[in-house]
Amino acid sequence: MIDDLERSIADIWSQLLGEDPGPHDRFFDSGGDSLLAIRLLSRVEARTGHGIELTEFLRQPTVSGLAAALRTPATADAAAIERRGLDSARVSFGQYRLWFMQQLEPGSATYNVLWAVRITGALDLTRLQAAVDVVVARHEALRTCFADRAGEPEQIVRADARVRLEVDDVAPEVISEHVDRFAARPFDLTRAPLLRAAVARVSATDHLFVVNVHHAVTDGRSMEIFAREISLCYNAFTAGTEPELPELPVQYGDYAEWQRDGMTAGRWDDQIAFWRTELADWPLVLDLPADRPRSPVRGSAGATLHFTIPDSAGIRSAARRLGGTVHMFLMTAFQAAMARISGQERFLVGTAVAGRPVISVEDVIGFFANTLPIKADCSGAPTFSELFDRVRHHLLRAYANQDLPLDQIVHAVRPPRDTARTPLFQTVLTFVPDPTTHLRLGAAEAANHVVLPRVSRVDFLIEVTDTTHAFDAVLEYSTELFDRTTAEKYLATFLEELDAWTR
Repeated sequence: MIDDLERSIADIWSQLLGEDPGPHDRFFDSGGDSLLAIRLLSRVEARTGHGIELTEFLRQPTVSGLAAALRTPATADAAAIERRGLDSARVSFGQYRLWFMQQLEPGSATYNVLWAVRITGALDLTRLQAAVDVVVARHEALRTCFADRAGEPEQIVRADARVRLEVDDVAPEVISEHVDRFAARPFDLTRAPLLRAAVARVSATDHLFVVNVHHAVTDGRSMEIFAREISLCYNAFTAGTEPELPELPVQYGDYAEWQRDGMTAGRWDDQIAFWRTELADWPLVLDLPADRPRSPVRGSAGATLHFTIPDSAGIRSAARRLGGTVHMFLMTAFQAAMARISGQERFLVGTAVAGRPVISVEDVIGFFANTLPIKADCSGAPTFSELFDRVRHHLLRAYANQDLPLDQIVHAVRPPRDTARTPLFQTVLTFVPDPTTHLRLGAAEAANHVVLPRVSRVDFLIEVTDTTHAFDAVLEYSTELFDRTTAEKYLATFLEELDAWTR
C-alpha cells in the first residue's frame, strides 16, 4: 500500500510519462530519460518542499526509491548552490574546454548553436525585441563574456549588454544564403553578448527568426527555456500586461563556482573512480573507412546533411516494448551500424546529457550539457534486443555518473595523446528536445528551418530532434575524411538498422 508521498510522486510521474506507475516500476523502463527525470525531481520538490540530487534518484529510479530518498534528511539539499550575486566567476569545466578550443581556432564558428524558425502570420517586431530584452536581462549567461587572467579564463557578466534584432528584407530565393552567412559569423569570446538574433522579413506575414549563440553560454535545454520565455513575454506584451516570470534562485556563474568547489572538495571522486574502471582496457578508437588519410592534426572542416526518420511512432512503440527509451533505441541502431561499417565489435560512442544535477538550475540558461562516452559491445553477434539490453545497461551506468565533466573523464582515463582524433570517441549520437515546440507568438505558426553548418566536431555525428511526428535529424561529418557519397552510405546503414527493428 502506498502512502501520501508515494501517491504524490506517482501523480507527477503519470503527468510526465502518461501512465500510472507501480511503486517498483523503473523510470527509464517506462519511457523516461535524464531530462524528464530532472523535471520529475523539480516538480516533486515544488510539491513536497524536499529535493534530492539526480544521481541519488538514478540509484533507485522508482516511486518507492524516490520516496525513501526524500525521507532521508541527509540527502535533502546536499548539493545546494549558493547565490553569490557577483559579476565575475570562474568558468565551468565545459566552458574552459570551449574557451581553449576557441584559442586554437579564433575565427571558427564550430561551436555556434543555431536555431531558426519560420514564422507564418502576423509578427510584431517591437514586441519581439522587448521579449528578447527581458530574457537577456533575466539570464546572466546571455550577458557573459570571457577575460584572460594570466592564461586562465574568467567569465564576466556585463550588466549593460543588449541584443538588438538584426532585421533585413530578404527575397525568398536567397533566404538560405542569408541565414548561412549569419550562422557562419564567429564570436569574439571577450565581447558580450555571445548571442545574436535576427529576423529575415520575406513579407508582412512571412518571417524567419534566427538565433545564433555560442555554446559556451547555452545548450539544448537552454534553447527550450529561451523559446518558452520569449513566447511568454511576447504574448504578455500583446495582451498589454507585464510578463510574469518567477525569480531565478541562482545564475550560471553560481553553478560554475559550485562545480569548481565540488571538484576541489572531492564530491565526484567516486565518479572519477567509476570512469577509470569502466573504460580500462576498452578500445578508445573507432576508425570508419575513409576516403582520405587522416591528417596528423584534426581540423573542424565538415558538412551537414538533413534527413527525417518517418516512423517516429514505430520507434517509440518499439522502445517501450523493449523496456527502454527512444534514445536507447536510436543508440542501439547507431552502434549496430557503426559495427557493420567499421568491422569493430567494441568501441565508444559519445552522447549528450542534460547535465543539470541540481534542481535549482532547471530553468537557468547556460552551458550545463555534458557529453559521455558510452560503451558499444557488439561482440558475439547479438540480436537487436540483446544489443538493446547492453546499450540500456551501459547508458544507465553512465547516467548515474554523468556529473563528471568530459574533460575530467579524459583526465581520469588518460588515453594516449593523439592530435588526429577526438579523445575517447570519434562518433556521436544525440537525441535532443525541439525548442520550436515551445515557441508561440500570438496566432502565428512556427516551424523549424534547418540550418546546415559547414563544421564537424567529431568524425561522424547524428543528432535526432524529438519532433512530434517524423523525427527531424542531421548528420554532421568530417570532410577531411569523407566524401558526401560515403557519408550518405553510412547514414543509409543507420536507417536500415532502424527500419529493420521498427517493423
